Amino acid sequence: MKHKALFFLIASIAIVFTACKKEETFMSNATITGFDLKMCACCGGTKIIIDNLLNINNDAYYLIGQLPAGFSLGNF
Repeated sequence: MKHKALFFLIASIAIVFTACKKEETFMSNATITGFDLKMCACCGGTKIIIDNLLNINNDAYYLIGQLPAGFSLGNF
């Protein structure tokens, strides 16, 4: 019984450590800073700062629906 438990423990650890790998490198750093509550509490967007770039309104953040051209959030 101890041999089976030890085998399953080693197998599970091996699976976990070999399965967690990044496949893509990202060119931009982004930070979610909060919610945009200009319209209402439920219909606002999310504020995102991307590499300290200013958006077209010279704000320090982008809204989730107005990300710059060429910026993607990956394949989620």
